[in-house]
Amino acid sequence: MRILLVLSFLITSSLYTQAQTDYLITSSKDTLRGKVSLLLQEKLTEKVTVTTENETRTFHSGQIIAVRINEDLYKSIKHGDKYRMMKEITPGYLGLYSFRFEDNYDFDPKFLYKVTGEGQEIPTFGFRSVAADFLSECPSIVQAIKNKAYKISDLSSLVNDYNTQCLNTEAKSNVTEGVKEISGLLDQVTELQQLLRDIQSKKDAGEKIPQYMINALEVHAWGNLNGDLRVLLQQLTQ
Repeated sequence: MRILLVLSFLITSSLYTQAQTDYLITSSKDTLRGKVSLLLQEKLTEKVTVTTENETRTFHSGQIIAVRINEDLYKSIKHGDKYRMMKEITPGYLGLYSFRFEDNYDFDPKFLYKVTGEGQEIPTFGFRSVAADFLSECPSIVQAIKNKAYKISDLSSLVNDYNTQCLNTEAKSNVTEGVKEISGLLDQVTELQQLLRDIQSKKDAGEKIPQYMINALEVHAWGNLNGDLRVLLQQLTQ
C-alpha cells in the first residue's frame, strides 16, 4: 500500500506538471514546475514564486537561472548591483533582453547581454554610441551602427546580424554545444514522463510493476531529475 501511495503521488504530480508550461530553474539546476509569478521588485532583489498543488515557494533572483511563463523566457542577469529577471527578446551568443525599473511591472528598458557575462543597458537616446562601444570587437557592426543602419526599434536585427557576422568558430561551437545539452535534458524529461505513464497504466490494471521499469526509473532517479523518484525507487525495491 505504501508503494502505491508513493507511486500515485508521483503520477499525479507528473500529470499536473504536464499541464503546466511554467517552470523555474534554480541556480543548482533543479527544475520546478507549477504556476510561476514574478513579484514586484524590491530594492536589492527580485522575487519569483512557484506554486504547485502542494505549496508555494519563493526564490530570490540570485537563486535562479531562468523561468518560463507561458511562452516567455526570463533569465536572471546581473545588472548593476543586483540580479534582475530579464525577458528574452532575441536569443543568441549576444542576446537582447528587457527588464523592469523598480516599482514597475512593465518590461521596457533594453539590455544587451553576451554569454561571456558582459552586459550593457541600451538607452533610448544615444543608443548608437553605447551599442557601438559595447560591440567594438566587431568592426562591421560598429560601422553599420555609425552609418545609422539601425534604429532603436531595430535592436533585434542588430543582434541577429552580430551573431551571424561576428562570432568566431569557437564561440559558435560553444553555443551549439549548449543547445545540444539543453535538448538532451528535455529528452530525458520526455522519456521520464512516458515511463511514469506506463507505470500508471500497470497500476490501473492491477499489474505488478516489471523490473525493467524499475531499472529505468533507477537511471532517472540517480541522475539530475526529481529527488522524489529516489523515494519511489527505495519503496519499490524494499
